[in-house]
Amino acid sequence: MLSGDPHIQGELTHVPAPQVGPVTANESAPGQTEVCADCATSQHPEVGRLSRLLGQPEDPNDANESDEADESGESEESDGSEASDEQSDELSADERSAKPWVPPIVTSLDMKFTVDDFAPEPIMSMKEHIMNDEWIAHIYTTFRKTWPSPEDVLNDVDIATTLLSLLVLTTSRKFRLREEWLEVENLRILAEQELVRESLAGAVTQKHFAILRTLLIWYECRTT
Repeated sequence: MLSGDPHIQGELTHVPAPQVGPVTANESAPGQTEVCADCATSQHPEVGRLSRLLGQPEDPNDANESDEADESGESEESDGSEASDEQSDELSADERSAKPWVPPIVTSLDMKFTVDDFAPEPIMSMKEHIMNDEWIAHIYTTFRKTWPSPEDVLNDVDIATTLLSLLVLTTSRKFRLREEWLEVENLRILAEQELVRESLAGAVTQKHFAILRTLLIWYECRTT
């Protein structure tokens, strides 16, 4: 995993994902279909959130500022407020444990069916795909020095999780990403499926992730 290299601690949070004409909340996305018109968004996972499982700390400066703010905030909060927050945290934890996320069991069709299959035009240009593929390769090799082999991806869930994390950061902003993919823990659960690693291994060979990037499983788009 990326966290295994001491030279990259804190670095991933400073590297932005490539952006080629992101769609803002008030703009319509070119190539949108009517069924997915309400899915367009500029929402996209942040590197900080996706790097938590990879062991990446947030920006030290941001962390220091956050600590200072917490200290000053604590002095202003009453004991009653703290007790309320603790109860809220416990309730949230209980709710999460009561409703564990169940990963989808992907099929060979899931790993082939893309948004482009029903959209009137590709959701991403070939230029965008190339830029995103180069970004994934650049970030991975910068941190890990060498690009993984297909066998590495097939046999190492950590490597597959890292690649899926980078892949999700380059998904299209024309459609809303499913909430579950904002958590690296869920991407890791997905990477544990052999079929997913097999698909990643094939993409790693050519450093070409266009099909994986446009898979329908990533997006909140209705097909009916």
